[in-house]
Amino acid sequence: DVERSRGLGDVYKRQVRVLNYAKGLMDDQTKTLLFTLLGCGAMVLLVACANVSNLMLARAGRRSFELAIRNSLGASRSHIMYQVILDGALLTFMGGLGGLVIAHFGTAYVWSVIVNYEIPFWMRIELDTVSVVVALGTMAVASIVASVIPAFRSARKDSYSMLRDDSRTSSSLFMGRISKILVGAQIALALALTLVAIVMVTIQGAASSQERLVDDEKILLTSFWYGEEAGFPERSNIDSFQKSLRERLLDAGAVSVGYFKFSSLGDRGQRRAFELPGETYENRRSMPVSGILDVTPTYFETFGFSEPISGRLFSDSDTMESEHTAIINRAFATEYFPNEDPVGKELRVPNKAGDVARWLKIVGVVDNYVQSPVVGESWKDYAVIYRPFSQHFHRY
Repeated sequence: DVERSRGLGDVYKRQVRVLNYAKGLMDDQTKTLLFTLLGCGAMVLLVACANVSNLMLARAGRRSFELAIRNSLGASRSHIMYQVILDGALLTFMGGLGGLVIAHFGTAYVWSVIVNYEIPFWMRIELDTVSVVVALGTMAVASIVASVIPAFRSARKDSYSMLRDDSRTSSSLFMGRISKILVGAQIALALALTLVAIVMVTIQGAASSQERLVDDEKILLTSFWYGEEAGFPERSNIDSFQKSLRERLLDAGAVSVGYFKFSSLGDRGQRRAFELPGETYENRRSMPVSGILDVTPTYFETFGFSEPISGRLFSDSDTMESEHTAIINRAFATEYFPNEDPVGKELRVPNKAGDVARWLKIVGVVDNYVQSPVVGESWKDYAVIYRPFSQHFHRY
């Protein structure tokens, strides 16, 4: 991860930071979602274990007389436990191998569908060695979890009482109590999974139904890489390309064309810490956080901000040589500048490299892109700081 920042004497210097690839690729929101899915997968596995354990208890109940005879004939407790656990392991591994076969053909199908699209060089959907090893380890753990209760119950030493006719009823009653506990655990886990699914579907539905300034169906997004090897050795080449492409798209029927720096959070921008004048912060973690989005002047027209609430929008006069500026949305103004006009005030976004950043003068306020927050969120989560693309563009 290489950054260029302005230093003393307006001389550019380049700094290099080494980051874990996964850490640099995923934001906190993506990690939370992945861990939620992992937790749901673990709960599904526990439901399956309880189901298999219940089936094995029923099987052990039917075999109780046979196991009692084995015990009375000299079979040790460990031998009987080993037999029950082996049965559970065979059942678990047969199901697990079936799952691996389905996963193999499923990933092959997904890859065949997306391979024709332009995808990142690092993306590869397949069952690698690590995935298979993890699956086998999970099968081993699941077989033990599913077999431990039936194994201990089947290896009990009261073989004499088991051979008596009147004891088979009490044995069945004991098995029934354990089965009821396992069924209750299955129902509880299934209910928890159902609630998680309902919450996720509700949030997704609320996010999809949010009223926006512009109909998303009318916006087409694409991305460009402005590397030197891609034919952009100078900043002027990038400006010329953007201008030429915009003119060609307008001639082809586009209503408006705007550019913004790519962000995984879309219209909310990349979440970054910022500073307000007159406030003291112990470190960057103690600073407030807002979405940061670097945009061109035509971005606002494209995304529905044709008229500012107050102040002005960006223009071609906002360059590296001019005063560094920023525009905030209504959510940001309401949260951090209540009951006052923020136009003319300043804020600062610390550089990732740790250098002293410039103060940005707020020149305008625009409306929120979405008109209502999702349940559980506040307008603070939708606060966005817009910066001129020309003043904050870095090739790396």
